[in-house]
Amino acid sequence: MSSYIEKEILSLMINQLFFTTRNLDILNLPLCKHSFNLLKKDDQGISVVNVADYLKKNTDS
Repeated sequence: MSSYIEKEILSLMINQLFFTTRNLDILNLPLCKHSFNLLKKDDQGISVVNVADYLKKNTDS
């Protein structure tokens, strides 16, 4: 399988992947930060937080 096809398949899989973890080291993977959504629990309940709202550059961690 060519490298191009492998990259395209992996990209498609990542776009469809739903993964849960409590390990924040996952955020240091070389993926676009706008790919991540976190669940935040507070006094108001549980809400979804998009990482891109807080990390403006793809190099932020």
